[in-house]
Amino acid sequence: MMKTLTSLLSVLALSASVSIAADDAKPQKPKPTPEEMFKRLDKDGDGKLTIDEYRQHVLPFSTFVFDQLASSHPYARGIHFGLGCDHLLELMQQAGATIIGLDWRTSISDARKRLGADTVIQGNLNPELVLGDVATAIAGTDRVLADNAGNPAHIFNLGHGVQPATNPEVLAAIVHHVHERTAQ
Repeated sequence: MMKTLTSLLSVLALSASVSIAADDAKPQKPKPTPEEMFKRLDKDGDGKLTIDEYRQHVLPFSTFVFDQLASSHPYARGIHFGLGCDHLLELMQQAGATIIGLDWRTSISDARKRLGADTVIQGNLNPELVLGDVATAIAGTDRVLADNAGNPAHIFNLGHGVQPATNPEVLAAIVHHVHERTAQ
């Protein structure tokens, strides 16, 4: 029932793994799981963090991760994605991500208005559309491409991954269609 905030859980897992070990003389408490940490942060229990919760509890760790990535792999592009995180896009970009991943509910054109026209966007076909026939999936694909308006700073993909029941032929048709429509 609770919507998962993918990027938060990843960051929390990383933060737990890089925390400074307690003094050896003191007994160590078991570290909470990322899910337990998220539940502590999610004060209203709706599965999403508020802007203030993200700013206080996640942004410092996200920034650390992207700083480390830039330092150790200067040519690698960092992608920040969160499911249902439309309200956090500016903070996700502020964390140092060079690519912002959107789920299918966030408009590419709206995200670019907020983040800048040159922002690289990854996303955002509704993954439910690939469970049907090719025509339905291609129609959804065309809506995503139209929303992107030909901006070359776009990585097309599903808004939140491939579900097990997805027909591989539908995926192949989408890939072929995107390549045809975006060839330069």
